[in-house]
Amino acid sequence: LSIRRQRQMCIRDRLLSNRETYETPLETSQVGVNFSFKILNKEKYNLEITTGLQLTSIAERYKNYSTTAETVGDVFGVQYLSYGLGNDPVEIMGWISQTKTTEYKKEIFNTYRMIDIPVLIGYNRSFGKKWEMGIQGGIFANLSLQTEGIIPNSSLSDVDLESDEFNIFKSNVGLSYHLGFSIRRELTKHWELNFSPAVRYFGNDFANDNYGLSQKYMLFGGNVGVRYKF
Repeated sequence: LSIRRQRQMCIRDRLLSNRETYETPLETSQVGVNFSFKILNKEKYNLEITTGLQLTSIAERYKNYSTTAETVGDVFGVQYLSYGLGNDPVEIMGWISQTKTTEYKKEIFNTYRMIDIPVLIGYNRSFGKKWEMGIQGGIFANLSLQTEGIIPNSSLSDVDLESDEFNIFKSNVGLSYHLGFSIRRELTKHWELNFSPAVRYFGNDFANDNYGLSQKYMLFGGNVGVRYKF
């Protein structure tokens, strides 16, 4: 039992080392349509609830450059040169192993796509006639998680994320938590320019329990867009 546990730990350590070495996080994008409803509207401040439908994509790169060498046969030729008292070296003939070297360059872009429904509560306060600042918090309820690309396993073999054979990632990651700030400027009677820096934390694991590694995310970023007021 102890030998098997030790072997499982070694495999998990190699898997963790391979993924940390050869994978690099890239950008995260978020697009969607949201609707906000004021539940309290005063002259200088208001409370609103926001919901809608959102698509979040997390991009990562799997990059592995490696070289392999193999002996493909023997050829007869000069094994080495022998130098004596004379000026000219003496060629020592014999059988020489012939080696083939192969260089592999692998660069693959992986994507984790999520469809979510946000449920956010925001407090906003007006500054002057055209400016408004606020804070927003709440949850994103995940509807689906889809993965695309290739990651390495413990022996650096390719694992296709779209294949159901390995069953590495969940199809749903449950709830994630959002905290953000907003700065808005009124453009017209109905249109506003909006900038919202935010942080989003995924408390649940993206990977299934039998995978052996935990894969979670915390996203930092912001949204820039326009809002239409009815």
